[in-house]
Amino acid sequence: MLTLRSIGSLRAAMSAAVGLASVACSARHASLGGGDDDASSRDAAPPAPPGPPKFTCASPTPLVIDGVDTGYDRCAGGVTRRRAVVDCPTQIGAPGSNGAAGGKCASLDAGFDCHSDVDCISAKTPVAACIGLESEPAGVFSCGCEVGCVRDADCKAGEICVCGTPFGSCESAACNAGTCGAGAECVDYESDPGCPGHAFACETSVDTCLVDSDCDAEATCSIAYGANHRTCQRQACAVGRPFLVDGEARLAPVARRSEWRARGVAPVVHSLAPEVRARLGAEWSQTARMEHASIAAFARFTLQLLAVGAPPWLIADAQRAMADETVHAQLAFGLASAYAGADLGPGHLAVEESLGETDLRGLVATLFAEGCVGETIAALEAREALDHATDPVVRGVLQTIADDEKRHAELAWRTIAWVVSVTGSEALAWIDDAIADAVARCEWEAPYAVSARDEDMLVHGVLTDGLRQQLRRAALAEVVIPCASAVRALPTIAA
Repeated sequence: MLTLRSIGSLRAAMSAAVGLASVACSARHASLGGGDDDASSRDAAPPAPPGPPKFTCASPTPLVIDGVDTGYDRCAGGVTRRRAVVDCPTQIGAPGSNGAAGGKCASLDAGFDCHSDVDCISAKTPVAACIGLESEPAGVFSCGCEVGCVRDADCKAGEICVCGTPFGSCESAACNAGTCGAGAECVDYESDPGCPGHAFACETSVDTCLVDSDCDAEATCSIAYGANHRTCQRQACAVGRPFLVDGEARLAPVARRSEWRARGVAPVVHSLAPEVRARLGAEWSQTARMEHASIAAFARFTLQLLAVGAPPWLIADAQRAMADETVHAQLAFGLASAYAGADLGPGHLAVEESLGETDLRGLVATLFAEGCVGETIAALEAREALDHATDPVVRGVLQTIADDEKRHAELAWRTIAWVVSVTGSEALAWIDDAIADAVARCEWEAPYAVSARDEDMLVHGVLTDGLRQQLRRAALAEVVIPCASAVRALPTIAA
């Protein structure tokens, strides 16, 4: 499903931005693993050495639903292990049942996908329920079908059925009950640190953690992409140019207001099911919030450039980028409003204590995270979403965002190159620190399970979490890290 048609041109653009030939930013010149960077070396991990696991499930409590022991246990620290393979109980499917919607869907008039669970169940989807959805903040209530599972056979290969209410859900798994060897258990972990999504893998003798409390406050116990054991990892990198304050991305809440809604942004909505519209409204609201936060990030960037005596062309480009992000926020809020059926815009953005360090070293740290990483990924994401979107209005919005984010990423790399030109070897250690931090924050994630419901969003310009992960990995491995290493050599090239 991933197209990645633009990554070559993006790498060439970033190379040109720092005055290098495109081969200088080839992925052959730098890798995160330190060895051969082909797909097989990235994806294949050596087996963990034999031996008892270093960490085990402590104080397990059976997960019992409707009096049925599901075969899952909750361990101290919040992780879940699969002790036995048992069919999950369900609370749906009986004629006349209204599922989690609590009867509200049954009382509504026509115009929704379902009114009761039986409207959702078919030969292809025997486990389904009619779920009530309420979009935020528009407060529009709708009803739609939610598909689940009772047993592993209801899921795709590489997934297991994890019991819950009103039924189970399919999650990625590299193990199952009884498959991990003597003394080891099949235990879940957060598959994308900082984002929703879990997967299951065996405990191993080389795990450095099992639960988040085994790590420091800023890290999550997870499994890096291509690895097979648990380590403490920082949260995954933010998408787009985030407004970071002390390492945390700040966003304004969504509010009911009309002046941020771009006029004339009218995608086709009349043929969409209410739950699809509600989800699209929520997804585009989140995109709009991130674009709005980027305005603040560029405002701070401009002040930082002034503080370090940057040349006028960098300051002028930063101001133009801030204007671009204002337009992006209006376009995204226009789409969010159209899908939600209400005028939406940003609330107040907290900017206290956000200026941060104003010296060259502080500029490099902030710029690398927000610009070289965030904007490069944003440019690739927007182009990928454009490849999948079908509505001409959505495509027009994505085309604008993709073109602008590419220029913003080029600006970030040009600024890094300027810092190197004025500081020489002193900047090299700063860039090394920035690369290390990027790798730590955007560590290779474990593959994310993509549902059919997620894939349905692609035609509306909304990428699935699985595609976002692949894009982050590709952007880091094939653009960001190689180009950072090439920039690091600029003093030598100049000499």
